Amino acid sequence: MLTDRNGGKEMGWFVNLKTRSKLFLSFLILILFLGLIGTVGIIYMYDINDNVGLMYEDGIGHIVLMQEVKQNFLNTGIEVQRIIWEAQTLNDLSIIEESEKKIQKYVEENNRLIEEYKSYELTEGEQRLLREFVAQAQIYRSYR
Repeated sequence: MLTDRNGGKEMGWFVNLKTRSKLFLSFLILILFLGLIGTVGIIYMYDINDNVGLMYEDGIGHIVLMQEVKQNFLNTGIEVQRIIWEAQTLNDLSIIEESEKKIQKYVEENNRLIEEYKSYELTEGEQRLLREFVAQAQIYRSYR
């Protein structure tokens, strides 16, 4: 039997319990402990989910926007090539009008994407590169 220094029964009440009661009490404590761990885990998972959203917006979101801008510039180049090739070979001026409408749509979408990109928190270097990009895009559009 367990005793303390004074000779008293420190855990006598637990030792005197039936095995069934000891197991029940032990499993109850274990279940409460696991429930606490699960609750803390769920709370932290919500925090992680919020941080992943912030990481996407701050880290990846503007990269995705610039990828779309790049794709629109590529599509614009394809339309210019289409004008040159099909309009000359087929002598069909409706192709020019159709391609110009598509190019205008790409330009408007790029303008919208660039404005959305400006709304992100940009470093000084990113702002400088954006200004250079916009200037070069204007030059490209004037030659096109």
